[in-house]
Amino acid sequence: MSKEKRSLLEELKTDRMVSGRTPLLIQCISQMDDTDRKELLDALDDVTISSAAISRALKRRGHNISASAIAQYRRGEIVRVIA
Repeated sequence: MSKEKRSLLEELKTDRMVSGRTPLLIQCISQMDDTDRKELLDALDDVTISSAAISRALKRRGHNISASAIAQYRRGEIVRVIA
């Protein structure tokens, strides 16, 4: 019995990603009004604003998002899936 060999791309496209919980930062972004969401996304893209400063500002508004979570987002380790 020989298995038919698929291309790597086919295999990657058919491999299902295991879905876990939505990261807190993404939950926070999706719950914000349009103005706050735009301002936060602009801040996340602005390297002159530290991750710690963003974290502190979010905590003052009741969102417990760590500076390390923000740094992960900036490194591309948290995928932005925002409608």
